[in-house]
Amino acid sequence: MPDLTTEYLKKNSKSAFDFVNYCIELARDMMLSDRSCRVPTKVQNRAYQILLEVGQHKDYLSPRAEEKLKD
Repeated sequence: MPDLTTEYLKKNSKSAFDFVNYCIELARDMMLSDRSCRVPTKVQNRAYQILLEVGQHKDYLSPRAEEKLKD
């Protein structure tokens, strides 16, 4: 697994602001859908779980969350 550095995590985002907003939407989606982390981990911290998903390219919004973002 690559290091979870700021540079590595936000390399696919236009800015740090866009990256943070995207992570907020991922966290909201995770909490509202009550889904577990897509990456095996024993850490229960949701923020860390989101960053792990982004770092391993297993991050995506559920279809319901994508519809809400369009509204």
